[in-house]
Amino acid sequence: MSVPLLQGAIDVHVHTRPDVIARRYTDVDVARLAEAAGMRAVVVKCHHESTVGRAAAASAATGFPVYGGIVLNRWCGGLDPAVVEASLALGARIVWWPTLSSPAHATVFDGHPTPEPPLGGEARAICRLVAEHGAVLATGHAGRETVQALVALAAEEGTRILVTHADFLVPDLTFEEQAVLAGAHDDVWFERCAYMCLPGTPHPKPVGPVVEAIRATGGPARNVVSSDLGQPELPPYPDGLVSFAGALVGHGLAEDDVRAMLTCQPARLLRLDP
Repeated sequence: MSVPLLQGAIDVHVHTRPDVIARRYTDVDVARLAEAAGMRAVVVKCHHESTVGRAAAASAATGFPVYGGIVLNRWCGGLDPAVVEASLALGARIVWWPTLSSPAHATVFDGHPTPEPPLGGEARAICRLVAEHGAVLATGHAGRETVQALVALAAEEGTRILVTHADFLVPDLTFEEQAVLAGAHDDVWFERCAYMCLPGTPHPKPVGPVVEAIRATGGPARNVVSSDLGQPELPPYPDGLVSFAGALVGHGLAEDDVRAMLTCQPARLLRLDP
């Protein structure tokens, strides 16, 4: 059933199965649900393997555009430029910095205080590769210091960068920190995920501060609305995304601005036609 607010939407963050973590849907399931809602495309994500091949198979099976990427967790090869280069050559649209294996994740979610090491030469090489292939670097579960360093490095290398769920427990950036990053780099976007604000999420955040953060970082021109959904305990897809988008409108954002963050900005990130 077509959903007016999602017409032409591109969700750059959906979790599907197979996965080590329980997921509600397969890649094909999500493609069919998104198409039925009138969406344009989805990007499927897995913390434990590349989704590039899976996305290609789902696209072939459904005729609906599904894109993939790789999360640079240690079991996927870690911060290895060779792994990134191969993934990009295969068609990865997004390269995520480590998530479950990041020091910040261990500190916040596992209760093991782990310092974030400074960025090394491999980080610059990864930024350069992502830029050369016209893809997007996303910050994953990097902590605030690593996010700030990555944005600075991306600016030097001409890399487009997406700050993953900027308002979530990781990296938990303040409005001021986000605004500084937005002002420092024209090619940085901020992801606003439905997951963060939905009932059933650990430590859900209210929608009001998310709206304030969107305004602090340049509004719809620099922000992307995604779902980060697929968890069995959370609302079905794409209902949770619709609920979040509607809540953004309900908290004062213009409907056209929310549509832009669902359609125009994801299209720019993925280098799709407007």
